[in-house]
This record gives sequence, structure tokens and C-alpha cells, in this order.
Amino acid sequence: DGDLEFLGRMDAQVKLRGFRIELEEIEAVLRLDPAVQAAAVTLWKEDGPDRLVAHVVPRPGAAVDEAALLQRLRERLPGYMVPASIDGLDALPTLSSGKLDRKRLPAPRKRAAPVPVDGHLTDRQRRLTDSWTRWFQGRAPGLDEDFFLDLGGHSLLAAAMVSELRTEPPFEGLSVPDVYAFPTIRALAAEMDAREARRPPRLAPPPQARAVPPWRYRLCALAQALSLYPLLGFYALQWLSPYLVYSWSQDHDFPRLVGIAAALASLTLIYPAMYALSIAVKWLLLGRIRPGRHPIWGFYYWRWWLTQRVIAATPLDYLVESPWLPWYFRLMGARIGRDVHLGTTSLAAFDLVDIGDDASIGLDARLSGYSLEGGYLEIGPIGIGARCYVGNRAILSPGSLLEDGAVLEDLSLLPAGARIATGQHWTGSPARPLPPTEADRQR
Repeated sequence: DGDLEFLGRMDAQVKLRGFRIELEEIEAVLRLDPAVQAAAVTLWKEDGPDRLVAHVVPRPGAAVDEAALLQRLRERLPGYMVPASIDGLDALPTLSSGKLDRKRLPAPRKRAAPVPVDGHLTDRQRRLTDSWTRWFQGRAPGLDEDFFLDLGGHSLLAAAMVSELRTEPPFEGLSVPDVYAFPTIRALAAEMDAREARRPPRLAPPPQARAVPPWRYRLCALAQALSLYPLLGFYALQWLSPYLVYSWSQDHDFPRLVGIAAALASLTLIYPAMYALSIAVKWLLLGRIRPGRHPIWGFYYWRWWLTQRVIAATPLDYLVESPWLPWYFRLMGARIGRDVHLGTTSLAAFDLVDIGDDASIGLDARLSGYSLEGGYLEIGPIGIGARCYVGNRAILSPGSLLEDGAVLEDLSLLPAGARIATGQHWTGSPARPLPPTEADRQR
């Protein structure tokens, strides 16, 4: 009898996905239901993934509600202890000693996946259904069942599922916070579809590394070297102009006070002149900037480089967080709304930058709108809606978009083609939606 009791205890303990599970704990919760007279749980290892299967014997005249039983289990047990299905039996099989014979429990009843109203699944919905069915021990979820609240999922299960799916092209970029933000198959598939639709067509890289002719490289290097002299002179204007004006006044025998006043006047006028000159250089060298790809070391690249160096030599830092900096970038071609707080000078593709009213851009945020990769200068648009917040030192890649009221937290990177929907908060590198709190999910 002692040996039989020991074997019975061993039979009531199984291991599933790294968790050691006491089957009798699950059976005890099942028997709390007034309609259940007896219950048995086993680990089913045939016909699909390993999964927990429950069998119950209803009391005479009572009907077993499978959905209610599963909900009771989710409220009282961890998600990994919730069976994939509950079947009814007239009686539980027993050994000659009267103990439960789990090996003789019948196979679980086949259950078809819930059919959506429109009668078909999209490719992403079908793949998510297959994946979730496997991870939830063979239970086919409905399109609107919550991964956490309805199916009993948890963070470890979400991480395993995401690791499996993100290796496939339809789910590239999928993350665990996405499962929290879009916890149903319908919502998650729709979000991935929307990201695919928003992603701008990527310019196909050349089949081989682009070879730059040596003459073109040397010619561009020579042009850059010659450009350094006027660049250095332009940069030195703000420091040399007062001395030059004062020296000129003294050489022409003007009174000393007049020379000092003229030097101060030149210092007052030199900064607006430098701002105006940098704006003129941009329009003369580049004109209106358009999205596209240009070979490095080419003529357009040299003009782009020279324009950016002139702007870098312009004392824009003095205008940061003042109403004058948005005006300067508007004259450069950027579309900037009213009452915008601009804490950065890192704009480059000016005509492709669009910032809505009342937006706040943090210190040293990067909205340059270009990248250098694969031997090409790639330029793309950046959109920031009204009342958006871009955190300190955050980076927006070309082709990224923040809708009205969106937030990109400090030190975050928004990848190319990504979109933050209205009112969403994203963070991280690459940025992902912040998971909602438990209160948000219950609402």
C-alpha cells in the first residue's frame, strides 16, 4: 500500500515547459465548482504539443460550464497550470485499488478554432492563431481573446512566443511590449499590417558593395579641402569683425570712442548676417531638398557637406529654446507650427521636416532626416504632429512619424518607417510602446 501511495503521488506530478506542476492542486480547484463531483487532470503528449487536459464528472442533474471553470482556474492558479481544455465524463477510470488511473483517461475532445464573422483569416491572423494554439497547449484562441486575461498568458510565455515569431518576415520588429499593447490576435495582426503599410519602400541596396572610382574620391577630397578656407573665414567672422572694424577706424583717424562704438555695432550686426548668409548658402547650393539617395563623394554630396558645414559654423546654439530658432528653420524650408519649443539644432533635411503646433523637442534631439549607408546619402522625411513630445537626445530616423499627442521618451531611437500613433508613449532603442498598466488593461 505504501508503494502504491508513493506511485500515486509521483503520477500526480508532471513537468511542463520547465514548470513542475502538482495535478492535484488543479483538481482541487475544479472540485470547488458546485456542478463538479470529481475531477482528474493529466498531461497529454499526443496529437500536438504537450498540454494539460482536465476531465470532470458532473453532479447528477448539473451541467458543467467549461468557460466558467477555466475562468475560475485563471483566477486561482498561475497561467501555466490552467488546462487547455475541460471534458465531461460519466465516471473516472480507476485501478483495482480504487485509485485514479490517469493512463486510461480518454483523449481530449477536438475543438475547432472560433470562426471570425467575415469567415476567413488573414495570413498574420492565421500564423498567430497557429502559434498561440501551440503555446497554449493546443487550445485554439479566438481573434478577440486577450493573451493575458482570457488565455492566462504571462510575460515568459509572451517572450517565448515573440522570439519564435520575430524571425519570420511578417513579424519583423515584433516585441513583448507589443503583446501588452495589442493583446488579441485581431489587434496584434492589425498593428503589424499597419506597420507594413506605413513602412516606406526601402531602396534596394546594390547587389555588391558600391565601388567609388578613385578619381571621384580624390576630386571630392580636393573640393572639400579648398572649401575649408572660406569655411574657416566664415566661422572667424564673429571673433575677428570687432577687431577689424576697430583697427580700420583707427587707421583712418576716427576718434577712439567712435571706433569702439563701431566695433560693438559690427558685433551686433555680424550674427544676423551669419544667419542670413547660411540661409542663402542652403538655397544656392541645395535648393529645395527632396527625399532620395545620392552617391557618396558625388557632386550633390559635396554640396550637402558644404551646406552642413556652413550651418555648423553658424552660432545657432545661442537661439536654442527661443522663438527665433523655429523662425530660422522655417526660412531654411522646414514646416514648423506655432508655439513650438525647439531644444535642438540638429535638423538637416529642412524641407522634409514637419512639426505641428505646440510640439516640444528636447535638448540635443536628432531630427536630421538623413543617413549614410551602403555608399549612399539617403534623405527622408520626418513628421511630428501637434502637441507631441520628443525627449532629450532622442533620435528620429528618416521616414519616422509621430501622430498628434505622441510621446518619444528621452534617449530613445525611433527606427526608419516607424509610426507612433496618437496618444501613445514609446521608449527604448529601438523604441517600442510602453506596456499598459494592469488598470489600463482592465479598463
